[in-house]
Amino acid sequence: MVAHAGPAMTLDERIACREKIEDVYWAHRIWPKENQGQKPAREAVAPHATIAARVEESLRYETALGELWQEALSPQVIQAEMDREARATRDPAMLRELWAALDNEPSRVAECLVRPELAERRIKERYADDPSLHGATRQRAALEIAASPTLDDLRAGSGQVSPGRVRVATVTWAKVPFEEWWSARRQTTLPASPPAASYVLPAVIAGACLYDNWTASPGLASTTPWARDGHTAVWTGSEMIVWGGSDLSAFFYTGGRYTPATDTWVATTTVGAPSDRHLHTAVWTGSQMIVWGGFGSFGFLNTGGRYSPASDTWLPTSTVSAPTVRDSHTAVWTGSAMIVWGGEPGSGGAALTNTGGRYDPVSDSWVATTTSA
Repeated sequence: MVAHAGPAMTLDERIACREKIEDVYWAHRIWPKENQGQKPAREAVAPHATIAARVEESLRYETALGELWQEALSPQVIQAEMDREARATRDPAMLRELWAALDNEPSRVAECLVRPELAERRIKERYADDPSLHGATRQRAALEIAASPTLDDLRAGSGQVSPGRVRVATVTWAKVPFEEWWSARRQTTLPASPPAASYVLPAVIAGACLYDNWTASPGLASTTPWARDGHTAVWTGSEMIVWGGSDLSAFFYTGGRYTPATDTWVATTTVGAPSDRHLHTAVWTGSQMIVWGGFGSFGFLNTGGRYSPASDTWLPTSTVSAPTVRDSHTAVWTGSAMIVWGGEPGSGGAALTNTGGRYDPVSDSWVATTTSA
């Protein structure tokens, strides 16, 4: 099927198309059977203003790609990514549903599904890999390495853990997070106005989801979260969200959202995210992922956060009356509260704990669980 180039899409048209995409994602989001009441309308969790802001942001990303790295998301690039998604999809039915929501119109699929997600991935890749933007971090690492006779001396220095880093042996130096850099850059970056172009809607490979392998798709390795363990993962019904964890040298406060339909990863924001950690817990409420507890750079923790994939935002969980610090505990979602229990407190000489708490995300409040038989 061939689409002939017509007028360029307006911002309002892009927003309207993106709302249709979000409607599909929301329809597939799991509303736990334990939840009280009916699943709310998509507008309640992803209102028009939120979607509009994200569409405009993706166009700002595209402008910056051209200004800083002379990279254009040309029709050929967009078409190649659309073809890749059709070949690599792990959920053909979902991909077809997304296309149908856009009337199977190739230009809408290209401009409203493929382009914004590709722009976000590409700018984060380019930022992470640009040595000129991380020169100060690189210089600091080199100076500290030169001044440290042994690895033990280096570990005792000022190297810090972080998700974006220069890595030497098992010592790390923090890069400026993308969001911090972008908050200053975006003030002078105007949204792009992509010209009209012609696209072809490719055939979806119906058996793609039957491939029994974990081979990364070409060109997507750098968008996958950093290798880690001790992390958490939740399934929302349309995407898997992974967060936190650690490797041999660092704890993480980063994560990613993987969408099987398009076989793509998008990083979760670090703005407002909980501090780095592993051996924490996570539950899915129907609209938010709640993470809590664990062990990280600040030791054992009783902090957490609520992540909303619809808006890519974090809110902290209250620490008032929260259970004591711990890791390796358990957590479940009841439909109205997250209950955490047990774990290793790591202090006071106690090896384990039999305490816990009920967290209500609506009121952002805790109530202790009883320890009586």
